[in-house]
Amino acid sequence: DVPYILIMLMHDYQPELPVIKNAKAVLIVSFDCKFKQLDPRVFVVDGEKFDRFSLEYILDFIGITIDLYNKILENAQISISLSVEKDPNALYGQILTFLRKATNAEAGTLYLMNEEHDKIYFVSSQNSRFDSKVFEKREIPFNKRSFVGYVCDKGETLNIPDAYSIPQDAPYTFNSDLDKKLNYKTVSIITVPMKTATGDIVGAVQLINKFDKNSSEPVPFSEFDTILLKSLSTLAAVSVENNN
Repeated sequence: DVPYILIMLMHDYQPELPVIKNAKAVLIVSFDCKFKQLDPRVFVVDGEKFDRFSLEYILDFIGITIDLYNKILENAQISISLSVEKDPNALYGQILTFLRKATNAEAGTLYLMNEEHDKIYFVSSQNSRFDSKVFEKREIPFNKRSFVGYVCDKGETLNIPDAYSIPQDAPYTFNSDLDKKLNYKTVSIITVPMKTATGDIVGAVQLINKFDKNSSEPVPFSEFDTILLKSLSTLAAVSVENNN
């Protein structure tokens, strides 16, 4: 990967240098005077110590900003794609692929409701560890104690850090049958209702096992993931409604 570049500008700045042009980001710190380096990690600017940790923190912030900017661009692109897609299977696959990518989720399933809101259909599923053919597309009972049934009934998002640590008095339960069948372990799980602009619930999106770059084990879905999914699930709901 191309590194971030930090330039402490003393005299000359050459933006055409290849290492600068190819960098993810360039942070320029300009010092007019009273600057000295105490050691490779500590600098003094106008009498104040400015350590390497501060510089790294700023670079991390730049990285977060770039990631957010890229997500905004991706959101715009998916909105265009979903608005013109006419093939239902392709539409459902695009929705899941994008939402999994946006949240670093290992797996995802899209459910749709019938017009009477008394049946839920398991219409599309993805898991990076399994062939999608192992997930049968079928009608499932509208069980209000399941995550999907609860979300479609209440219209609320469920963000579960650990599917196997749900309190016994919770109004919903986790069905581990599929985990046992596939020798899989669901940990973090988030289920979001797909609401149209008028508030009508047409289905739900469920994502499983979020991973980040610092962990080899699933981590909880973040508050940012929740906000992102709520926004995109509305877009998906409108696309499904238009397609219907």
